[in-house]
Amino acid sequence: MAYSQWKYPNGLNVITEDMPSMASVTAGFFVLSGARHESPKQTGIAHALEHLLFRGSLLYPKGAMSPEFTQMTGTMNAFTTWEYTCFYSRSTPEELPGIFFPLVDMIRQPLLREEDFGLEQNIIRKELSRQLEEPRSRLTHALHQYVYPGRLGKLLIGLDEDILKLSALELRQFHRRHYIPSNILLVISGSLEKCSGLESCLQALQDWEEPMLPVGLEQPLMAQPAVVNLSQKRAELCYSVWAWSLPPLEDKEHYAVHLLCTLLGDDNYIGSRFYNVIVAPGFAQQITCVYSVLGGKGLFKIYGLARAAQLEAIREKMLAELRQMEAGRITPREYNRAKQKVKTQMALDASVSHSRSVSIAQAWMRHRRMVPLDELLTFIDQISIGDLQNIIAQYFNNQECFEIYG
Repeated sequence: MAYSQWKYPNGLNVITEDMPSMASVTAGFFVLSGARHESPKQTGIAHALEHLLFRGSLLYPKGAMSPEFTQMTGTMNAFTTWEYTCFYSRSTPEELPGIFFPLVDMIRQPLLREEDFGLEQNIIRKELSRQLEEPRSRLTHALHQYVYPGRLGKLLIGLDEDILKLSALELRQFHRRHYIPSNILLVISGSLEKCSGLESCLQALQDWEEPMLPVGLEQPLMAQPAVVNLSQKRAELCYSVWAWSLPPLEDKEHYAVHLLCTLLGDDNYIGSRFYNVIVAPGFAQQITCVYSVLGGKGLFKIYGLARAAQLEAIREKMLAELRQMEAGRITPREYNRAKQKVKTQMALDASVSHSRSVSIAQAWMRHRRMVPLDELLTFIDQISIGDLQNIIAQYFNNQECFEIYG
């Protein structure tokens, strides 16, 4: 897969990767401002702005209802994270210009009308109600409340009162400050050789002016571990999360923690250590490890679904597995199997233009450069069993963890 990377004089970073075997092309604008960049009084504004951009721009005032949008053969969507906001299109190579130019205008020149925001507020509030009904989302929110004091401890999209407090004027100010070329990464991946209009798409970005500088952002503060019961009464079936806070990690340690997740049991956990000692014997219905990074600092989380009476036994079994792994009781077979799972997932992500563009952007945000797939696979190959032992000894052994259940 051949790639190119460069920066325009206006500060816009661009990465293109040609994937000749693909039938599609994805163009993703990654605005390097997410919920973490909000002020405490503007909780939810990054996500609200993502919604409102689809309501109309200078050249396409009807937004998603404009003829240019409704006649598209490709798709356009967006999502907001703590670290960034992404707007992307997927289309055939031939159709890239037809979807790219409306996407650019939407990001550069949104109208952000007050009446449109009133409509979007209702949509966001419905999205919030769905999140609050989802157990894993509620557990994660509760965990963030105790781990991260301040803005980072609130819901990414905000609570009902936060959403209702926002105004279109505030959204326009946030857009003016953050949606600027030097704060955006454009990733275009897919079958680029067939994109006859790619050059015209890229040329249209060079006159994008830089009006202001982005503001600073809140740094994560880590609280002391605690045990929290969200239930008002003792439930028979209980959702739970155990979490360890980790400091900023170098590349090898960072990828070693991902490998540890897979060994213990990620979303595809059948055959993992936790599945064999906890799920298969019936102590829990499910158990999943997730490693996430916010502001450079990590959280290693273990989500479970089990009978409340089994929580203490599950905790002891988890800690026992960690102790065994620290002592070197990791078989070459399971170690190599976990490595292959991680590398296979990386390769599968690289086989689809959309997921590949997200992977490229996330690696760029970590390294501030294009990281080829082969280099990422090398990171995994270089991890030894001793590296996993050191991770457990340094960050898990005798370290208190957060426990939240309900």
